[in-house]
Amino acid sequence: MPVVVDASLLVRLASGGALHAEIGEHLAVAIRGRVDLHAPALMPYELESAVRSLVFANEISESAALAGLAAVGDLPITLHPPPGNGLILRMAARQGTRAAYDAAYLALADDLAAELWTLDSRLADHATRLGVSVRHLAA
Repeated sequence: MPVVVDASLLVRLASGGALHAEIGEHLAVAIRGRVDLHAPALMPYELESAVRSLVFANEISESAALAGLAAVGDLPITLHPPPGNGLILRMAARQGTRAAYDAAYLALADDLAAELWTLDSRLADHATRLGVSVRHLAA
C-alpha cells in the first residue's frame, strides 16, 4: 500500500524533535520494503515554513534546519500537483473545514488508496471519519 506523508511528520523529522528516531525508522522500513511515498506538491512549502518558524523561535539552529531539510529532501517522495477537478474542495467540505491544506493530503491518500501517515491528531480524526486509512504517530 502506498503512503502519503504529511508535513507534520516531516517537520518533526527535519527538526529532530520528539519521535524523530521513530519517524525515521518507519520511513526507513517503508523505503526498504519498496513502499511508494507521496505528498501533495504543497508539502515542501509547508515544511520549510514550519521549519523556518522553529528557527525564528530559536528552537533549532539554522544549520540544523538546513541539515534536516536536506535529509527530508533526500527521501524518495513523489509530489503530486493539485488534481484541478474540485476534489480538494469537496474533501474540505466533507471535513467541514475552511482551509484546503489538510484536504489535499486526504484527497491524495483517497485517490491513491494510500495510508496517510501523520502526527496531526485532527487530521488523523478526519481521515478516520472519512474512511481514509491512517497511521497516527502520537506526539
